[in-house]
Amino acid sequence: MIYTVQNNKKLNFVTSLINYIKEKNLYNGENLIYTNKYTNGTFSIMTPTSEYKNCVFVNGYPHFEVPIEICLEEIYNFISGENIYNYQFNIRYGDTHPHKPIPKLAQVRNLLIENSLSSLIGNNVNSYYGLGDISIKSLKDFSNIFNLDINDEKLFRMIVNNNLSIDIMEKLLSYDKEAVSEIKKFLDYMHISVKDFIFESSLYSNQELYAMLKKEEKYRLYLKQNGELKYTLQELMFIYSILKNEKDILINIIGAN
Repeated sequence: MIYTVQNNKKLNFVTSLINYIKEKNLYNGENLIYTNKYTNGTFSIMTPTSEYKNCVFVNGYPHFEVPIEICLEEIYNFISGENIYNYQFNIRYGDTHPHKPIPKLAQVRNLLIENSLSSLIGNNVNSYYGLGDISIKSLKDFSNIFNLDINDEKLFRMIVNNNLSIDIMEKLLSYDKEAVSEIKKFLDYMHISVKDFIFESSLYSNQELYAMLKKEEKYRLYLKQNGELKYTLQELMFIYSILKNEKDILINIIGAN
């Protein structure tokens, strides 16, 4: 399933093939398919129309004949990683937690999806691996390892309200780095490229945004009983930290098991 803010699932893109059929056939951006069902092999669309020119029409469907040199140029540009989109793509892989950092089977599937998407998009893509270091189970594990005399719920509130002491902050960073080291070993073993890591705790250095989300009346339903953010608003913190410009695109891969 793909969800977008404005329910618009199409992005503008430019390739040799698209430019050719736009110029020769007046192609206007409909879903393009390659088929040999009724021809020796042509590009066509999913909807019958008479709007295009220089086409062979079969049962009302236009078929575009593309020279072999254009097809070869399209293939070469794909292999060489040419950018076809005028956007900066960001792909965020859903979190694992530092107390169990190695991805499970379904999470590995998501990593492979991310890897495939990165390869398809080209050079204008950044990939992020979220480390959910403020989960209660991870904070409990963290407290046990460092013998902290702090309740995990209280520790959670201290982190998200940016009230940690320097000493505990350094210990948490050490705890997270150890998890990242294990994840990198796993990614290397699986021949999956290493991502940029985002520690969930680091998002809450933006206390201006955090305070705004807690105060806005329209977000009241998305607050816990203790006044902190539920999952939906925590996701907004992630999104806000990644998207910077108008043409930035975020692909969030968070698949169900």
